[in-house]
Amino acid sequence: MAEDKHSFKVAVVTPNGEVYDYPNATLAILHTTDGELGLMANHNPVISALSTNEMKIENKDENYEERLAVNGGFAEFSNNTLTIVADAAEKAEEIDVHRAEEARDRAQRRLREAHDQRDQQLAEAALLRAVTRIHAATGNKLISRVSLLIGKPFLFGCILEFRKGGTYENKGLLAMGIALIVLFIGGCIAAYSLGQTKPQDQVKTKHAAQLPKSATSNNPNLIW
Repeated sequence: MAEDKHSFKVAVVTPNGEVYDYPNATLAILHTTDGELGLMANHNPVISALSTNEMKIENKDENYEERLAVNGGFAEFSNNTLTIVADAAEKAEEIDVHRAEEARDRAQRRLREAHDQRDQQLAEAALLRAVTRIHAATGNKLISRVSLLIGKPFLFGCILEFRKGGTYENKGLLAMGIALIVLFIGGCIAAYSLGQTKPQDQVKTKHAAQLPKSATSNNPNLIW
């Protein structure tokens, strides 16, 4: 009978060599092209393509947690070994946040100035890589995510956050923010519409309300 292990090995490999190796993981959270995937020891064999996103490795018994920014590739899990083969990958502590933020800003400028679909796709891919690196380096904290989304541009950042598969808490707060923006825009439109009412129309309506019904019912010049 096969031994029932409590932990499993994780290895992350890129074209430049092995980036990460940990023998005692109890949980790995990946983001595949089909959605989020959680793996524990003795999981059924898995082979899946990865999206550009964060990857988290945990061992709560050892109070251990590691985050990596993974740029595409695929994951294979079998015999209690998880192997990640990625185009690029970085551990959180090795990420230069300042450079990642500069890359994010450049990608956002490219996105705003994109002339065709190819330029837009390249800019979106660069932006996703930069935001992934920042998220991995700063941790999955709401304040770090919100700081990335405000202004540059906010709406695209919200869409990107949903595409990246953020936590339900963050998704809910982002949805609330979008709803508030929609309500604000709706209020502005309503206020503008009311402001377009002509003063003479308001005067006519006021006088009409003061006249007896018999004096107004047959008068086509009164506006109700």
